[in-house]
Amino acid sequence: MKQAVWLAWAGAIAAAWGCADFNKAQDDYCQRHAETCQKEPDTSGDEPTGIDQVSSREQHILAIGNDGSVWAWGQNTTAQLGDGTLQDRARPTKLKGLSGIKSVAAGYGHSLAMGGGKVWRWGQIGSGEIRMTPTEVPELSDIIAVAAGNLQSLALHQSGSVWVWGVDSAKQESDKPSIMKGLPQIDAIAAGGAHLLALDDKGAVWAWGDNSMRQLGKDNLEVSVTPVRVEGLPEIKSIAAGFNHSLALDMQGGVWAWGANEAGQLGDGTKSSSRALPIQVQGLEGITALAAGTFHSLALNRDNEVMAWGADSAGQLGDDVEPQEQLRPVAVAPSVTSALSISAGHAHSLAVLSNGCLFAWGANKNERLGVRTEWVRLLIPEMPNLPLGIIPVPAPVLSFCLN
Repeated sequence: MKQAVWLAWAGAIAAAWGCADFNKAQDDYCQRHAETCQKEPDTSGDEPTGIDQVSSREQHILAIGNDGSVWAWGQNTTAQLGDGTLQDRARPTKLKGLSGIKSVAAGYGHSLAMGGGKVWRWGQIGSGEIRMTPTEVPELSDIIAVAAGNLQSLALHQSGSVWVWGVDSAKQESDKPSIMKGLPQIDAIAAGGAHLLALDDKGAVWAWGDNSMRQLGKDNLEVSVTPVRVEGLPEIKSIAAGFNHSLALDMQGGVWAWGANEAGQLGDGTKSSSRALPIQVQGLEGITALAAGTFHSLALNRDNEVMAWGADSAGQLGDDVEPQEQLRPVAVAPSVTSALSISAGHAHSLAVLSNGCLFAWGANKNERLGVRTEWVRLLIPEMPNLPLGIIPVPAPVLSFCLN
């Protein structure tokens, strides 16, 4: 049964990419299921013609169009979409006042964008001000990277210094960025649920913040207000931070993991409370990028294929039409074979393909991923009882990817 459904899925994707009239099929479906296809008018304007980068942490998504524009959709309870409202959006909405953007970062209830060395922010961190639309951070300039966690934001200056603001590990709240002391020259940054990571110019990883699940690489479970070096790692070139776990990519394309492991998100073949000592994830080679969600992890290899492991409660691993937790890496469905970048949210995953298409899978409650329910029903017709809000294999977010 699984093989039949799998082949039907692969065939449907191929058909949707030009071997069949998808628009006609969609019209036919909507005539039979009018209650499913009835939607509120989409007032967001045209969708992007291609995506360069995507970011998600909890229940909202940010994407950069190939023209440097920023698009947002999903949950909007704290104005994290930046569209001037608190209304959730099921379709990508173009943000006003932003152009030439090179990087975006989605936090829990706030968002960041960076371009031309400047940083914009919107939404809310902790009990701070709710910013309804993007606002430039006046204290920052010459920034080359940004990262957003649940309650903190990071910005990397071209000099290698790291700026931080939000609610720190001592529960002190600040809306004004300040330089993080105790770090050497930094090349990359990452933000998790309540812990932060930095990669220095020598390939060493530094961590600070919450350590309740050993996500700092220490056994003491104590909060660290100052950065500590993560021991037991080879030379590292890339990092990623999940809710309570951490990932690192070494120079040979190997992946290392530490921290929380209650859902197998460390990929070591076990489920345990947590581990402090980094362990190399087996079954991966030639990895070029990492992403860490709440309870699952993603890796992109040199063949542009996506690997996934950990929790699969909503199909966020994208490896099968029947979601099942995986303690070792598995390949995401073959519809995603030309991925250039990846992102992992609370219980969903995203991949940007070489043609600018954006694919999503996992939790799609109220269509927060931007994938229309009728598209899922068309692409997986053999599973009429598939729960609404669950996408177990990658599906396109943008309509042009179906033509």
